[in-house]
Amino acid sequence: MAISLAPGLTALVLAYAVFMYESPATHKTLTACYCAKCGSSALLQAFHVAMTGSEFVDGVTGKDLHQIDSWSVKGARTVRPLPIASDVHVHLVRDPFDRYVSAFHSKVRCCPGASQPCFPDEGGHLVRHLLKLSGNSSDAECMHMDGYAKALSRIHRQGAEAVRSINQHFKPQHLICRMPISSKTLLLRGPISRVAAPLLNASEGYNFTGSGGRIVIKRTHATFRDYSMYQVTPEARHMLCEVSGPEYFALHLQPTGKEGCGRHGSKRLAAHD
Repeated sequence: MAISLAPGLTALVLAYAVFMYESPATHKTLTACYCAKCGSSALLQAFHVAMTGSEFVDGVTGKDLHQIDSWSVKGARTVRPLPIASDVHVHLVRDPFDRYVSAFHSKVRCCPGASQPCFPDEGGHLVRHLLKLSGNSSDAECMHMDGYAKALSRIHRQGAEAVRSINQHFKPQHLICRMPISSKTLLLRGPISRVAAPLLNASEGYNFTGSGGRIVIKRTHATFRDYSMYQVTPEARHMLCEVSGPEYFALHLQPTGKEGCGRHGSKRLAAHD
């Protein structure tokens, strides 16, 4: 997954964004586009610390880190995912297969060999959401990996309209953040682990008050996975890689990893543009 670093800071990036910040002091702009399960919490927490000097605590007076307008930070706001000009743009992407597996563990998984939920996040409604979209009338409260992969496969085979209806945690990344339009300035694109260092260096000119005036990304949370208990079966892997095909294609990514689609490749279904 390549990070694109275009030279110069004289022109503006025109990119699809959901976050925007304009420095009240310098008027330099920063935008970002990200999806659920792509490292968005780590990125937003880093933004908040840089802008305020303190971490955002979820749940305080009902506020949520992803509700940018609740930060009470001058210059920071949520924007619709439409082309927006900025000085620096961050486009978070994640290996599609790994993201789908991560979403399974945090949102819908059953305990091994049981029908009780074993996921850490509140996601019972997401189980019913996926089952209903896939044409399954079950009232199950959780899913096993094969059933989860089968549900996603069935939804994708229904076509673009069905895929666009999927909850954001399972929606293909390219339907949330489209590829940025040509840029003559600084574009940081890649997984959270690879945009951290370039973003640290790109923090100058915003007059941030926290983290020494820089954006410092730290890991915020990780979903526990016991691979000995939650193995991805060959059938589930095949379906998830098939579902991931259009995403790899649209994001210009190559399947990688022994446990991911790099092992067998990914079959491309009809693109959901």
